[in-house]
Amino acid sequence: MSTIKSFRTDARGGGDLDNMPNIVTFAVDENLAREIASLAEFVASHGLHKVEKFDGRAQFLRHDPMIDPDQALVLGDENHVRTECGCLAVSGSEFWFTAFVKHTDEEVSSPRQSIKELILHFMQEESAPAMVTCANCTAEVEEVIGCPDGSEVCNPCFESGSR
Repeated sequence: MSTIKSFRTDARGGGDLDNMPNIVTFAVDENLAREIASLAEFVASHGLHKVEKFDGRAQFLRHDPMIDPDQALVLGDENHVRTECGCLAVSGSEFWFTAFVKHTDEEVSSPRQSIKELILHFMQEESAPAMVTCANCTAEVEEVIGCPDGSEVCNPCFESGSR
């Protein structure tokens, strides 16, 4: 499994701009997921609506290169909507990214994402059992048994006495 969760969603806002973004992409790693969870706890424990911190990781695009590669290629660098004042916003249960289209007062954002689902994504990674190799049959197993000679074998090999 990956230690990064990538998002590719419809962008919101932008009004009637010619270069209005349609897609927003961003990635969240384990450290950011922990920070988001911590900020959500802070919001909830202090009775706040949300907190924001500067974070420009979200990329706003006019055309999705995965769905409309020809149009994205035609636009080249102009497919990326230039933004400023990018922020990560966190409420008690959701997080999202916001920014202003450069040289305008038009705000754009990602849809709100569930913090609970984000935490579950990374908890699954942490709770995935580590696989080890049986010294006898070389099978990848979750658990091995230590033998008197120092080798570690899987349960079937141990029970069959073939070590």
